[in-house]
Parts: sequence; C-alpha cells; structure tokens
Amino acid sequence: MKWWFSDYDGTINLNHDDSIDKRDLKFINEFIDAGNQFAIASGRLHKEIKNVLSKSNLNYDYIVACNGAALYDSDDNLIQNLPIKLDERKEILEILESNKHLITGYCDLDIRKDFNAVYIKEINENPFFIGTIPLENNHEQGTNEILNSPDINIIYFYGLEAELIKIQEEVNGTKHNFKAIKTHTNVLEIVNKNVSKAFGIEYIMQNHNINIKDVITSGDGENDIEMLRFTNNSFAMKNSKPNVLKEANHVISNVFEIGDFIKIK
Repeated sequence: MKWWFSDYDGTINLNHDDSIDKRDLKFINEFIDAGNQFAIASGRLHKEIKNVLSKSNLNYDYIVACNGAALYDSDDNLIQNLPIKLDERKEILEILESNKHLITGYCDLDIRKDFNAVYIKEINENPFFIGTIPLENNHEQGTNEILNSPDINIIYFYGLEAELIKIQEEVNGTKHNFKAIKTHTNVLEIVNKNVSKAFGIEYIMQNHNINIKDVITSGDGENDIEMLRFTNNSFAMKNSKPNVLKEANHVISNVFEIGDFIKIK
C-alpha cells in the first residue's frame, strides 16, 4: 500500500481557481481504487479545503491542514493540533502592531479572524484571496484572543513580497518557539516552530506503522519543502521556485505524471 500526501493549491489546483485537470482527478481516483491511501496536505483551514474537495468529488483519507498544525481524518475528527505557544504570543503581537501597513489576521483552530485591514491593490483585487483576507480592524478582540486563546495556530500577513521577506528574515533570524513561512508570494504565516506538513505526515506514519518507502509527496510551495525533503518519492511542480525544486527528487507538470515513476498497483 502506498500513502500519497499532496499539496492542493498550485499542485492539484494548478490554476488557483479550484479547478482540477481531468487527467489528475482520474489518476487520483485510480490511485485510491488500487487500495492506496490519499491525503491532502494544505496551508488552508480544514473547512476551507474540505469544501473545495467536496465540490470536485475528490476523495481523501486525511487532511493535513494549516500547514501541519491541525490534522483531521476523513470523518472530520481533529486528531492532532499544534498551536502557537501562549508564552510566545506577546512577541508576535508586537510584530503585528508594528506592521499595520499590512493586512493581518489569525486562525483560531478552524476559524479565520481579522486583525488589521488596509487596502493593498495586489491583495484586495486578487480573486484568489476573496473570502479569506481580513476586511475589518479587530484590534481589541484580536489582541485578547491572540494572547489567551489556546487554539491559535496561525498568525498571518498579506503584503508585497519584499515586505514579507523582511519580516520572515527578522523572525527566523532570532531564536523562538515559532517560525515564519511563506505560503504564497503575498502571504507570510507565523506558526509553532514544530509545525510542518512533514510533522503531520510523521504522526500518521507512526499511527499506521507506515514504511517511509511507501510515502509519496507532491507540492510546489515553500510550505511543502519539509515534506518533499522527507521522502525519496518526492515530486515538485515545474513552476516551483528554485528553493523548492532542489528539495524534490522529481519534477512534474501534473500529478498524474507520478504514475510514470511510481507503480500504484
């Protein structure tokens, strides 16, 4: 039995419009029908990714959500949660307060909440971000929840790439129990330092006694690096950035091409 963990946006959803190439969908179904296990590993929240998978009739056994901070089975049961440590939140809040020229928000387990809203043309007019970007200021409630809610697992920033890279370098250049990862050209997320899609995969492997040789990973973004590095059966999309491409053992245009390298039956 093979276990395939795939990113969604930019990997299965190639055009970032929630469409899936018919050849890819056919291959995924054939993979599952052959008795293998398929899981989505996404930066999206569970309910967000579940809704689009349902519309596409895409079956799955697990969802590794929030970049690995939350793990759900196919019955929507939360089986793992790794929030940002409470004693680290004040420092992150200071980063939010000093960047009010950016659009910012946070995730309280499976709920997105606004923190700071400004207009940035590249963000507000991008169809991909409709329905997810913060549109209202929520400083008072946001401050209280960020400091006290036990389930805050992502604090995120929308902005121009150069500004986000600067914050990322500042955060990751200092020792913390949190880290900053780019999940999109215009999105930076702060998460628990132990969070990664590979972390979620390892949890599933331990619970099912899975051999690493039977694990397949596919992705295109910086938040996929750990899971691509995790297994020899790793596939990066050809449009990935160089730092992602170098972590994969294979480069493909569509996920159905995995069948050229891996025997699924």
